[in-house]
Amino acid sequence: MPIFEIEKDDLLGLDDGQLEELIARLCEAEIAAKSHAISSVRWGGSLTAADGGVDVRVTVKDPTFVGDFIRRRDTVYQAKVPSMAQVAIKKEISGKDTSKDLFQELAISHGAYVIVSLRDDLAPAKLTERRKLMSEEVEKLVAPGSVALDFFDRSTLHQWLRQHVSVQLWVRRALGKSLSGWRPFERWTNVPRDTDDTLIVGEGLYLSLPGKNSDLSMAEGIPAVRELILTSSKSIRVAGLSGVGKTRFVQALFEEGFEADPLDRTKVIYGDIGFGVEPSATVIVDTLVAENRDAILVLDNCAKDEHSLIANRVARTKSEIKLITIEYDVRDDTPQTTEVVRLTARGTEITEKLVARRYPQLGSLNARRIADFSGGNARLALALADALPDNVSLAGLSDEELFERLFEQRHECDNNLREQAEVLSLVYSFSTAEDEEGVNELAVLGDLCEVSARRMARASNTLLERQIAQQRGRWRAVLPHAVANRLAADALRHIPVDEVLRTFEENAGERMLRSFSRRIGFLHTSPQAREISRRWLRPDGLLHKTMQLNKLGAAMLVNIAPVDCEIVLECFESQKTEIISAVKDIRKQTDIRRVISLLSKIAYEPELFDRAVSLLLEIADEAGDEDGYDEPRKRVRAFFQIRGSGTHATLRQRVDVLEACLADQRRHRLALDCLASSLEISNFESINLRDAEFGARPRDYGARPHGEEAVTWLSRFLTIAAQMALSSISPDRKATRRIIAAQFSGLWAVESLRPMLFQLAEKLHADGGWLEGWRAVKGNIHYDTLRSNREGRTAKEDRELVKLCELLAPSDLEGRVRAIALAEGHRIFALDEEFDLDDPNRYEASRKRLAEEAFRLGQDVATDSAVFDAVANDLFEQAHSPNRTAFGRGMAAACSDRRALLEKVTDRIRALGRAIFNDCVLSGILMEISQVDPALAQIFLDEISGDELLRRRMVVFVT
Repeated sequence: MPIFEIEKDDLLGLDDGQLEELIARLCEAEIAAKSHAISSVRWGGSLTAADGGVDVRVTVKDPTFVGDFIRRRDTVYQAKVPSMAQVAIKKEISGKDTSKDLFQELAISHGAYVIVSLRDDLAPAKLTERRKLMSEEVEKLVAPGSVALDFFDRSTLHQWLRQHVSVQLWVRRALGKSLSGWRPFERWTNVPRDTDDTLIVGEGLYLSLPGKNSDLSMAEGIPAVRELILTSSKSIRVAGLSGVGKTRFVQALFEEGFEADPLDRTKVIYGDIGFGVEPSATVIVDTLVAENRDAILVLDNCAKDEHSLIANRVARTKSEIKLITIEYDVRDDTPQTTEVVRLTARGTEITEKLVARRYPQLGSLNARRIADFSGGNARLALALADALPDNVSLAGLSDEELFERLFEQRHECDNNLREQAEVLSLVYSFSTAEDEEGVNELAVLGDLCEVSARRMARASNTLLERQIAQQRGRWRAVLPHAVANRLAADALRHIPVDEVLRTFEENAGERMLRSFSRRIGFLHTSPQAREISRRWLRPDGLLHKTMQLNKLGAAMLVNIAPVDCEIVLECFESQKTEIISAVKDIRKQTDIRRVISLLSKIAYEPELFDRAVSLLLEIADEAGDEDGYDEPRKRVRAFFQIRGSGTHATLRQRVDVLEACLADQRRHRLALDCLASSLEISNFESINLRDAEFGARPRDYGARPHGEEAVTWLSRFLTIAAQMALSSISPDRKATRRIIAAQFSGLWAVESLRPMLFQLAEKLHADGGWLEGWRAVKGNIHYDTLRSNREGRTAKEDRELVKLCELLAPSDLEGRVRAIALAEGHRIFALDEEFDLDDPNRYEASRKRLAEEAFRLGQDVATDSAVFDAVANDLFEQAHSPNRTAFGRGMAAACSDRRALLEKVTDRIRALGRAIFNDCVLSGILMEISQVDPALAQIFLDEISGDELLRRRMVVFVT
């Protein structure tokens, strides 16, 4: 099944509202595909309203319009989840007071009426019956034939859905079956669902476009960029410094406004590469090309190399795909297949220009000082600017004095209000009415400053008026957090910690205590906040027993963890026995996941990395492999990525952990995974980047080695891999040789590493050969040729790579068997010396040639028992090796004693001592014998029917 599609019956998971929205989105997509305005589609409103059956209506003004699933220019759709049998259809069409008016309208416009029934999935005859029944009912209201009628069952709806990829992505999200990281048009920035996301257009942000001699404002630039995307044959690269709003800008290209028509949002597919997507962007592009889709692909946080790869891929296909990528900046080596659009914030910051424009009387110096103080927070800057008198100079004011100006806002100094604001800030939010537990939160807070709940309510209203608090119903919160955090820290300085804790632990309800802990989590620079954290986590503290916390305690622990990471880590270490014993307790999985998540965040700090990883490893040891519970191993493995690791641990620290794991038999397999991760340069896991927010502590994706630092990183881990690949320990040799081969293509792209790689390849070849490396080198050459061919250029020969390929090539029968017959993976065409790029059936032809070569190798091995003995154990490894069946057939074809061959092979299988093995070679032998000696094949099948090990494969063998 194509990757975007879902099963037809999955649609049964849609509710009434989702079904209506699906039909509307499909209508919009079809309308847009035919170059008409999607505003022609109207939908929404109450599903139970007396609307005459109008759930979705399409009204196209163009008289030449010819639709597909939109039957006519004026088409009404009635969305129904239940089955629509005779009684239901009759009631729907003629059983409503508004039906006659609706059908008379449609008769006048020569329109259409369609019932979409989700539960129905009908044979053609039954569909005809439903349509006939509809016609009989409609003819009671209007003249026969005046309204086109149709009945869409689930199959028809699924067929319609298959035409539009972006709508398929929406349905996947609605059904909880999203493709990881891939989204249709929606809010792509991290804006809360209920928050106004209208694009702010103003001075301070400019666009530079190819061929333009001057920068454009947003109002001028958005229409120009839309035009560029529609008319250019090249991909578009949106560049600019972090925080200038690149993602929001691209989203605006698909929204109404700015004179020119927006880009077609029904065609767009969005993926954030920085946080990981599955399937990969290249797979998405290949799928869109293969299905001949007309799509706009937006790739956020797309690195230069990935952009180049995908842009070239799109360009050479001559497809209808439009590519837009978003990244931090663009260097001079941008591919010729790319147009670059740059977003630039001028001056000190956008906030400074905003303040200067709104409050010109303050002057530029004051605007700059306000912008610096606010840290770029526009709302905070505007509030401060509004609080200042004209002709004031801020040059000599401290941050504390500026904060006082912000708080007082042209009012007289009110120490009581300031004290009350500090106390109100101690909670993340508070209620102005009794909460669900019967707690008067204002009264509880008022006790801390010895005032009544009424006075606290008055104080909160004053803060609202001064725009340093916000309200949602009965809820209030001091905002922005920069203000609230400062006020809360002051409150903790002025009120004894014992009193604060007594108030919240004894008088506050659970919600309020949780809210207090959340605020504390933002105050890691406050000594009093750290003291509260220590008290809660000490042996007799509220949160010490981490594996026995209730829901409230668990939330509080997560909230306060950023305050003092070392105290949290010490708490975990002191309860290591309880944590480890809970790893396999099904009732404790939520607790274990919480510990793992917090340990991963604590490991961000280099000084705590070793201890946090040590405990993660012990959890991974206990989890083992058998239960498939691999989150702790994934977390540790991700720490070894050169990008997106989620830690700033040094290279030395990571190497020490890896070497320690390699020396520990329990962790050896994990260590090999970490080693493979350390040599990966493109496909990174994002598991340690989930929920990256950690209080007010600044966090990023972890260390990002660049240039020589990156080469040092890769060289160090490659050296470790080389030592193991050349060691005398057979499992290590085999595993690390495969790891180096798997990462060879990416490593070879780093020119500084090529001498090291070449020398290593020579050593591996001299020490028993390196056929995995030969296949990797062949693949590199092969796919470079393919890329060049698709781009219409002659491949530039990499002489070093060709020389390496010649060096590593197999030179004897055993080597050829391992290289060809046992070659693993789906993309082994690189091994075909006769691969013809101009042959339209090149892949099938290549498959046949490789199978024929494997057959010949099987014939040779049938008469060479030494080679058979050398490769025997590898014949049955669990791996996808497409040529093994042909190899088995060749053995059987050349063998003079096929009975003895069967016994020799089955003896080898039994000697493996495992129930799971690759049966392709044995299947190939039986396949050949069944053609030349059917009686022998049947005798063998009869015999193995009583064999405990082999009878499990009877179905495969018989087939």
